[in-house]
Amino acid sequence: VQPSKSMTAGSKRKRSSPRERRCPLTAKRSRTGNQRSYEGNQFQASSVFSVREKKMMEYRLDVGPKATGVLSRPEMKYRRKMYQRQAKVGIPGFGFFGPMDDDWMVWHAEMKGPEGTVYEGSRFRIAARLSSRYPFVQPEVHFVTPIWNFNVTEKGVPVWKTYWSPILSFTWILGMARELLMEKAPLCHLDKDEIFRTKRDLYWHMTAYCCWRFANGPKPSITRQSLVAALEQLLKCPCSVGTLVAEYVEIDEARLLKQFGYPR
Repeated sequence: VQPSKSMTAGSKRKRSSPRERRCPLTAKRSRTGNQRSYEGNQFQASSVFSVREKKMMEYRLDVGPKATGVLSRPEMKYRRKMYQRQAKVGIPGFGFFGPMDDDWMVWHAEMKGPEGTVYEGSRFRIAARLSSRYPFVQPEVHFVTPIWNFNVTEKGVPVWKTYWSPILSFTWILGMARELLMEKAPLCHLDKDEIFRTKRDLYWHMTAYCCWRFANGPKPSITRQSLVAALEQLLKCPCSVGTLVAEYVEIDEARLLKQFGYPR
């Protein structure tokens, strides 16, 4: 009996072991309906899978970024499209938000002051920077427009470090920034809290004054004379509070001298 062509020495085929046939990363298969081919960590699928499923599969198969917490390029592209869709829909209470100079790691937004508060009618600019380890590391968010609030400092908002979680989105931060202005009690211990507790009227005077001077808010009802008198009264407080407001006093007095003359 002559051997068949498949049994000749030149056309012998190496049979794959059962383990290779089971391992999707080393073997190649073809299935009816969904054709899939696996080579190393690269995943290719037919059009049956959605774009998101393709990107998430590529991210899960990429062991390095998953282990270190750094997002891969497919995941960053997915988030970029997600932000684009959110930018078209908009966020309640925000005039606009989007990337700065086509840099998708730096975002800026313009927030409207909440209605029914002293910030009503004002507009505040907010800037945020996303790190390469986002969302495992919270974004750096700052108020570009000077604001007088007991939950906001020059370095950002300390409360966000407590509530941040990787499952939260970037739009949650913008919504949280607006809710902070509607809070009626301090959420963290700052020097402005002492002003709020000891001299409540002075605190609201400073808030209305900063909204008018920096955020295009309505003109406060208090006069410049009463404001300067309130600032002088504030300097009699403890040193920590006086040092905090001293910068505002120097800046505001210089602007008053230049634009309106010294209040009489």
